[in-house]
Amino acid sequence: TKRVRKINDRPQIIEESFMPVSLFPELTIRVLEHSKFNYIEEKLGLEIEGSYQEFSPLQPNKEDELLLNIQNKEPILQITSLSNFKNGTVFDFSIMKFKASEYLHAMYVNRDKQIPL
Repeated sequence: TKRVRKINDRPQIIEESFMPVSLFPELTIRVLEHSKFNYIEEKLGLEIEGSYQEFSPLQPNKEDELLLNIQNKEPILQITSLSNFKNGTVFDFSIMKFKASEYLHAMYVNRDKQIPL
């Protein structure tokens, strides 16, 4: 599914998610209007381990500009994500496009738990 996520009624993120129907036969668009991860953990009782994420800057296409309400090829940030359960099963592939001018990504990297790619 593709959705535009808003903050204070302003478009901020374009998200396309691909999830196997076999794992989520009762998943609806209405659920996806909220947090899919809360649904998975709280409603279905499944344990999410984490996700692999890649960050890359890019120039928006016309659709991105329209959906994010940006102009003049303002750069955007794309995050591609693969999420998995604790048992290793990959359950979500997502491509998210953010307004770069309004997005900050910060992270803490624990040296003791680094996993080689």
